[in-house]
Amino acid sequence: MRKPDGGRQGASHQTGWTALVAPLLDLFGRLDAKTLLETERGQVIAGVVREQVGGEKTEGREAGAMHYS
Repeated sequence: MRKPDGGRQGASHQTGWTALVAPLLDLFGRLDAKTLLETERGQVIAGVVREQVGGEKTEGREAGAMHYS
């Protein structure tokens, strides 16, 4: 694809949306719909951050989904 100035677009046009894919895959792999809908948002976010940054496992985790109480 050519840009208006005649140069080629390259792969730089993909960096915006592809930067969202990995975090979304990670998030969806950690949460299940029931947890997301029934748990306070702050608890869910805190649990995700604990696992991502601190490497802590959430108790009661089954089939790749977080369960908070």
